[in-house]
Amino acid sequence: MSPAVQTDTSPTVAVVVPVYNRASAVAEAIQSALGQTHPSVEVHVVNDGSTDGTGSLLDSIAATDNRVVVSHQPNAGPAAARNRAIAGCRAEWITFRDSDDLLLPDAVAGHFSWLAENPGYAAVMGRSRTEFQPGVEPPPLIAAKFARDETVPIFHTALLRRDAVVNVGG
Repeated sequence: MSPAVQTDTSPTVAVVVPVYNRASAVAEAIQSALGQTHPSVEVHVVNDGSTDGTGSLLDSIAATDNRVVVSHQPNAGPAAARNRAIAGCRAEWITFRDSDDLLLPDAVAGHFSWLAENPGYAAVMGRSRTEFQPGVEPPPLIAAKFARDETVPIFHTALLRRDAVVNVGG
């Protein structure tokens, strides 16, 4: 009798990353997404018309890891880039990150742990920690909320069913 073949039945997750002229940061963002403890993660990066070498950097990263899918488009803004990535992926779940956002290794697994205890939801949001680089000022609305120690919901902490995102038009 031959041993049973075990296949991974974990839900697939696409980490969607729009990028414009961020060659200095995007590789670290991609690596943090690939470093998830959840076993079925792919990264869909859309180069939104970068002129600083970001495109060739992304192509070289994708050439070394088949979990990274890169698309290139003329500059159309982050929403258009995100929608292009959504159209190109087939993962069951989607989470969004900017090109300078980092994921803790258990971020996606934590979302699925909550969803396992709360079935039927199409989305879950998690916590985040926001840090600004020296010399970078947060937008006024965000700065005011931080000053009052208020929670700032950031959609980049959400894990969403891909079909729900598609059904509302991206």
